[in-house]
Amino acid sequence: MRSEYLQTFMNFMLTGSIVGITEGRVQGKPDQPRHSFLLKAENQSLPLCFNIDEETTLKLFHHPSSQLLIVGQPNKDSDSGFGLITVHLQNSEIQINGNGIVTGPTGSTGPDQITAGSVTVTKRDKEIDVVSDDMHILILVHEKHGKNFLWPVLKQRPSANNTEGILAVKPVDYEVKPQSSQLKIHGQVFPSISYFAVDNSVSPPALTQCWLVDPDLVLQRPLDEFLLHSKHVG
Repeated sequence: MRSEYLQTFMNFMLTGSIVGITEGRVQGKPDQPRHSFLLKAENQSLPLCFNIDEETTLKLFHHPSSQLLIVGQPNKDSDSGFGLITVHLQNSEIQINGNGIVTGPTGSTGPDQITAGSVTVTKRDKEIDVVSDDMHILILVHEKHGKNFLWPVLKQRPSANNTEGILAVKPVDYEVKPQSSQLKIHGQVFPSISYFAVDNSVSPPALTQCWLVDPDLVLQRPLDEFLLHSKHVG
């Protein structure tokens, strides 16, 4: 899938058309939806965006010093967000499914607030707060075509500088090359596509213009380091 994405990306640059990338899907692969992620830029109005195929569990946030790991399993049959988000602690875990139902460490459905170790998960209407020390992640519950899905947003970045994961990626400084669709990132010039992706970090979700680039450029490290290769959920 990785080489296929790059080939599709390069085909766009050669033809100047958007054939092959429609509704977040790869041409010829209608059963393989792609999930679009946006990353704010430091000095530009348009964010960067990148797509990840849906067959992988993503490392959303890892806080090594507090032994906290949050992973997300994208929906199996939809390009809309996550069907399950799991908060892993040293000796337990808390699961949040697509309907916003929180399951505590004992495996039973918990009340509106569950605390395990240093983590407190609080359920509210269409929102779930995950708080641990000086870290705060807000999980939004959205609906598309009658099916709910989850979308996590990092609201407060912890003071520790060793955090990892999709949500821990910091804004990227880029420059648009004049009269082209090329971006200068980290001192190098790369191809990009003027793209529209749904921003699920707001409620309601909004269609947002962005620059579509290869995931490795935005994540500043190989995409494989963010994948757990676990089965997805339905």
